Amino acid sequence: MNTKDLFEQAKQDIMRCGEYAPTMKVESDICGIATFEFEVFPRKTMDKQKLFFMCGRAYGMKHRGAEIRQIAFMSETWVSCDPAYDFSDEDPARREAIIIGVLNIDNKKVSQEMWIAEIVRAGDVVNLLPQEKMGSADNHLLTAFLAGFASAVMSDIEFAQFIVEQHEELL
Repeated sequence: MNTKDLFEQAKQDIMRCGEYAPTMKVESDICGIATFEFEVFPRKTMDKQKLFFMCGRAYGMKHRGAEIRQIAFMSETWVSCDPAYDFSDEDPARREAIIIGVLNIDNKKVSQEMWIAEIVRAGDVVNLLPQEKMGSADNHLLTAFLAGFASAVMSDIEFAQFIVEQHEELL
């Protein structure tokens, strides 16, 4: 998967539907590319991480033996350059953008990057400004999916026992 194609897909969805649903794409060695589109998306970060963990676990249970090569998560977002606002959606001069977080796995080495492209709307026409790499990234949603996927080597019973044991050790 390359970010140019992902941005183009997002643009086409915005033109067709007026908005872009949060979407994750997972590429593995034996399954190709799987798409997860989230029509309902949690607001709280922990709930998002739980959702991604469970998606990763379900994917891993269904595709045992697969090796993930890349995970990408795309979403519409608000951006603000005004430091007076703690949250971009509070800024009346905010701008709309598509943001893409990418987790790459190459020879068991994991790296992440983040990309952004501002959305420009003119009536029914939607354009994206050139994409920009935002530097290094640490997207916990992508690592939550990967952790869920890795947990699939355990049966549900083994996994439940593992969680109980870990919980007891922490107390």
